[in-house]
Amino acid sequence: MTPPDCPLDIDPIEIGKLIQKIETLDESVRTNNTRLKEIEAQLEKTRGIGIGIVLATVGLSASAGSLIHKWWG
Repeated sequence: MTPPDCPLDIDPIEIGKLIQKIETLDESVRTNNTRLKEIEAQLEKTRGIGIGIVLATVGLSASAGSLIHKWWG
């Protein structure tokens, strides 16, 4: 029941439900932000490892090519 001097025509019970849903949504957003930060950190680590593997492969291939060229040349 809305108090007679209330400028809004909204039931206080409905306002309470809305506040509870907003608090639940806020908690969900915080949890998802934490998970997202963890995933981004893992992605950065994985990307760095991937770049390192590619550079090592290129270096080893160049060294092997140079050795083969010296042996056959």
